[in-house]
Amino acid sequence: MISEKPFSFISTLKLFFTRERKNPFVDDNKFLMGRDALEYGLLALGIKEGDNVLFPAYTCIEPLLPFLKYKCVVHYYDINDDLKPDFEEIIKTIRSKDIKIFFWINYFGVIAPEYSILKNECHDTDILFIEDCSHSLLSADSGKTGDIVFASLRKVLPLPDGGIIKSEKVLSLPRYKNKLIADLSSLAILVKTFSFFKNIKLSRTKIKSAGKSSYSELPVNNDFIPSSHFCDRLIKRIDYEEEVRERRSKFLYWDSILKSINYIPLVPNLDVGVCPTGYPIIIKNRDEVLRHLKRKGIYLKVDWELPEIIDIKFRNSIKIAKNSVTLPVHRNVNKQDLLMIRDEIIKLNGTDWRISEN
Repeated sequence: MISEKPFSFISTLKLFFTRERKNPFVDDNKFLMGRDALEYGLLALGIKEGDNVLFPAYTCIEPLLPFLKYKCVVHYYDINDDLKPDFEEIIKTIRSKDIKIFFWINYFGVIAPEYSILKNECHDTDILFIEDCSHSLLSADSGKTGDIVFASLRKVLPLPDGGIIKSEKVLSLPRYKNKLIADLSSLAILVKTFSFFKNIKLSRTKIKSAGKSSYSELPVNNDFIPSSHFCDRLIKRIDYEEEVRERRSKFLYWDSILKSINYIPLVPNLDVGVCPTGYPIIIKNRDEVLRHLKRKGIYLKVDWELPEIIDIKFRNSIKIAKNSVTLPVHRNVNKQDLLMIRDEIIKLNGTDWRISEN
């Protein structure tokens, strides 16, 4: 089986018994998930009902949940094919909507240099700038702009759980629940990496929202689930430089083996310092391709299924979400796996993977 996740039960077990290394996140507040870290930061800084938030339309539901739970007024902005927004339009919105919080995502590990312009605008107008570094965790210059910087560690690292947060502002110490809850949750995540459990769709979001008419009815947290003992041990044993080298090497290998394919890359160039989460592409027959690969035991990541509340007017975000797939570059795949994935897609799509513009 080829998994979309950068961790597996076996690889986690091997890492568990390797030697201890330097931990770059030793001073960060750690939680079970990135969303927990974000929610803690918002509560610590006094998020209020009715606060106006400017949020990218190209997103998954997880980072959006805290804002919906605390009944913020969320405004959205679209992104272009280069994964960047219309910066002038964002500045207009910031100035006209009494925005209190601006949310930025470093998609697929890429740090857009233009976002420093938005940080300056936010600073001048006393707007809280939140930087989601889940994709860019190991990229150079990641996390250097946000007033609040948070990340879900398992998006890039071989960890079953973990969320971190940093802030330029003073945050009170979080109040944590019993760590046993984290350990059981983390173990459940690891068990789900086995193919037998692969199709079980279960998440804290779905459990908590069962029977609720809206996400704003989810219970408010004052106590947070910490990172698990698994995460605390494994995070000190990862070779971070090797993680970056391996991901960059496999990204460039995708470049080389797709030269004969007509396709649309979402990240056409791998800039110096970027540690990619994957090799994202726009591909025709996306859902059919995913079903075909799944029958072969190949699971590819989709970034993302957009929340239902995203309006149809955000056409580009919707187009990317419906037609993109992220080819793997993590440690649990090798070059033979990448060739297999390419060849299986060719069986279905031939060598022309571009979607019709009509």
